[in-house]
Amino acid sequence: MSAIVQAKHLYERGYAFIPLIKNTKKNLDKDIYERIYTIDEVNEDNNLGINLEKSNIVDVDLDDDWAIKFGTAWLPDDTMRLGRRYTNGKVECTHYFFKKVGDPKEAHNKVAELRLKGQTVVYGSTQHKQTGETFERYWFNSTEPKEISNLREIFFKISFASFLAPHINKRFQLDHVGLKIDGCLKRYTNYSDDEREKFLTDFYSVVSPSNKIKPQDYKRQIKSNNNETKVAGFKSLAETLELEPKEVKKWCNWIGQVPEKETNIKKTIISFASKALTGEQLKKRVVRKDLIEDLFPDHGLLIIAGRPKSMKSFCALDLAYSVQNKFIETFYGKKILEHGDVLGLFLEDDADSMALRIQGMNFIDLDKPTTFVEDCPQITRGLEESIEMWCDEVSNPKLVIIDTFQKIKPLYTKGGQNANAYEIDYHYLSILKRVADKHKLLIIYIHHLKQAKVDYKWDRIMGSTGHQGVTDGMYMIDRDELGSNATFMGRGRNIRDFQYQLIWNDENLRYENTMAAPTIVVGNETKREVFKAMKILKEKYNKDSVKPADVYEILAVDPKSLEARNIQKNMQRMRAPGDDQELSLGAGFGTYSLKVASEHIDEEGNLIKRFDNIV
Repeated sequence: MSAIVQAKHLYERGYAFIPLIKNTKKNLDKDIYERIYTIDEVNEDNNLGINLEKSNIVDVDLDDDWAIKFGTAWLPDDTMRLGRRYTNGKVECTHYFFKKVGDPKEAHNKVAELRLKGQTVVYGSTQHKQTGETFERYWFNSTEPKEISNLREIFFKISFASFLAPHINKRFQLDHVGLKIDGCLKRYTNYSDDEREKFLTDFYSVVSPSNKIKPQDYKRQIKSNNNETKVAGFKSLAETLELEPKEVKKWCNWIGQVPEKETNIKKTIISFASKALTGEQLKKRVVRKDLIEDLFPDHGLLIIAGRPKSMKSFCALDLAYSVQNKFIETFYGKKILEHGDVLGLFLEDDADSMALRIQGMNFIDLDKPTTFVEDCPQITRGLEESIEMWCDEVSNPKLVIIDTFQKIKPLYTKGGQNANAYEIDYHYLSILKRVADKHKLLIIYIHHLKQAKVDYKWDRIMGSTGHQGVTDGMYMIDRDELGSNATFMGRGRNIRDFQYQLIWNDENLRYENTMAAPTIVVGNETKREVFKAMKILKEKYNKDSVKPADVYEILAVDPKSLEARNIQKNMQRMRAPGDDQELSLGAGFGTYSLKVASEHIDEEGNLIKRFDNIV
């Protein structure tokens, strides 16, 4: 096809063409953009250009290899498209033409141009600006230019991605760089979750076409950032990619708006009245379930703390194999109600030490939990997403054990140097708890005890009281300094306080429960005093029916005191009908009797039997 024939086609379609010198983008006329050229002014060997302004069209000119790739992903292919064909046969689509809508503005950067004025060579040969390689113009699609309202938005998205791509081409980790890119999308744009997911999907398919990232991996990134109160911004992304923050800030401003002075405070206003729980929600019957009966709930966040060398890790490994293997029916004498897949992050071990433990505990032929001993991502740095990925990879995720907490806790503070230890612990543990609740998982982490003496025994847990505040249950292994005896005790939101006596077995490297039935620690101090007094009245004085006055006398309490009134009220409550009724009506008026045999009460007033087993 000659330049004259091409000019006729352009003329017939209503486009203003410009004859150019062969193999160039030039014309010797000084008024080429003001003139309307005719067919007679075209020679057969001319190059031809389209006068964009007079043709009322917009040209998205993609100058960079990355921009060409992202243009293919994000620009419509059912519009007029032009490219270049090299002598080796390679073709590239470099120009997308659109109808001019409203009063758009031009935009230019080193990877692409959005042009409304000047001309674009559409016929003939020219040279690549960067490489000097000769090519000829090639029509991919000569259909009418499409009308599109968000062209500038797409143009700047292409530009943003094209400037990032060279710095990420060898860094495909979605849980690190991808998380920070999405943080900028969430923070600075109005993209929906679906739009952010599509950006990440398209972006990684271009920069890493052979990657094995699954669709659910992108969804996890989105949800992770949605759960965070403060997500990564341009400074964090620039630091990761070793770029100037002002450059990354400029790129982010292409796709959104970066505040001049960013603040960590985001105002949120909600209607408490409209979002309050309804009466029906409060009437809903909720049944609490256990993973191990009366010991561990089926989901939530728990801590097991102990002194160094108290065999906490062996306890955790024993638990992991017990839940993983269906034929194992009990753990520390308590019935295992649910079995399933277990993830064990034993981060203080290596492959050899773990092999020795498994062999020593005679677990070598049992079904193996997912056992991990390498360096592990920390909280907010990929741990949550890695746990969620494991949930997708196994058929029945039930339990995650982390040994120890210090290995997954980031060293830096969550919100600057002003955050105290409690705030830091609370922040990171809350993230773990959200993962547990979201996936109905039980997450147990191992931690240490302080050596210092304390008034409240749970204050022995090392670190701040954030460990006590966030967790659903606290467990402590307290081994004697000499010998094999240990105490295993627990306290939680949905469990009764308990205390077991354990003994370490060197032959199979695990603890064994030496008690036929555990002590159920009565949480109310006054109740314990009542039980203690009634035990004495029964065993020493053979008194079955007891008045509150009898209890006052045993406890040396003034009948007119506030303490006496508390005892009387507690005894009334303990006799109230219900599943947890603790006292029975005595033989005489105003008297009470024990529902359990006195030998089922220890010297401290604690029960050595479950209430719901009492008949």
